[in-house]
Amino acid sequence: MSHLQLFNAIKADFGAEIALSACQINAINLTLKVKKKELVSGGNREERIAKKARKLLWELSDEDFSLSMIIWDLIYDWETRQTCHGLGGCEKKTFKELFDAKQANQ
Repeated sequence: MSHLQLFNAIKADFGAEIALSACQINAINLTLKVKKKELVSGGNREERIAKKARKLLWELSDEDFSLSMIIWDLIYDWETRQTCHGLGGCEKKTFKELFDAKQANQ
């Protein structure tokens, strides 16, 4: 899945600024090396990503940053649903639907 497709899907539900920041957080995730302790004990990978993303996205408000982190966390679910549509009852959902489902479960 390309970043342009990802950006357009997020932009449709949350706007361009959130879409851009979520894609930037995803790029940070893809470029960070996995540390051995993260594999063994669970580590703090998400905290490392959030720390680096906060330095990069310093101009975002706290609300927009936390929304971008939540959307970034949903990217894997969204991509899987796009790829596996129809297999095993998997149905395509928008980011808004995934976001609402996550909020309802918390």
